[in-house]
Amino acid sequence: MTAVSTFIFDLDGTVIDDSLYARIYVPVLEALKAKLDLTDIRLNAAIVEVKRKTGRTGRVDTYDLCEHLGCLGLYYTLLEAAAKGDSRLNDGVLELFRRIGEMGKRIGIASNSHRHTIELYLKVHRLASFVGFVFSADDAPSDKRSLAYWQALIQKEGLVPSDCMVIGDDYENDVAVPKTLGMKTFLVEGAVTPDILSRI
Repeated sequence: MTAVSTFIFDLDGTVIDDSLYARIYVPVLEALKAKLDLTDIRLNAAIVEVKRKTGRTGRVDTYDLCEHLGCLGLYYTLLEAAAKGDSRLNDGVLELFRRIGEMGKRIGIASNSHRHTIELYLKVHRLASFVGFVFSADDAPSDKRSLAYWQALIQKEGLVPSDCMVIGDDYENDVAVPKTLGMKTFLVEGAVTPDILSRI
C-alpha cells in the first residue's frame, strides 16, 4: 500500500450506478422532439446519423445525439434533475474516498464520460472535495481502451505509473490497458467497499 500514492477510479459502474442513463433515455428523446418540433422520422434520421458518425451500435448515446442536434444544455438539465432525484452512488464509495483521503493519498477519476458529466456527479454526490483530478473524454485523444488515453493522463497529471492504482469494473479499460504501462490495477466485482484497501 505504501507504494501507491494515487488512486484512479473509473466513474460509470464503479463510483456511480450507471443505470441512470437508461432511465433518462426516453425522456431525453421526448424532450428533443418537443424542443425541436421533430417528427419520429426526423428524430430517427438524426439517430442513424449519430450512430454512423460514432460507429456505435445499439441504442444511441443521448449525449452524442444532443450534441449533434445542438441541445447539450437540454441534456444536462435533464441529467442533473435525474441525478439529484435518482442517481445512486455505489455502496461504500464515500467511506472508501474518506479513508483514502485520511491516508494522505491522491484520488483521481478517469472516465470515458465528458468532464461536465463527471463534475455533475461529483457535485451531486458531494465527492468533489475528495477528488484531486478528473481526466475525461475531453482530455484524451481516444478512449480508455487505448494506450494513448492512459499516456495522456500520465503526462497531464505528472504521474509515476508504478505509484498508481487504477480501480474499475471493466477488465479491458481499467485493468489490461493501464497494467501494460506499469500501473497497479484492481478489478471491482460487486460492491465498492472500504475493505478494498486491505485487498490491494
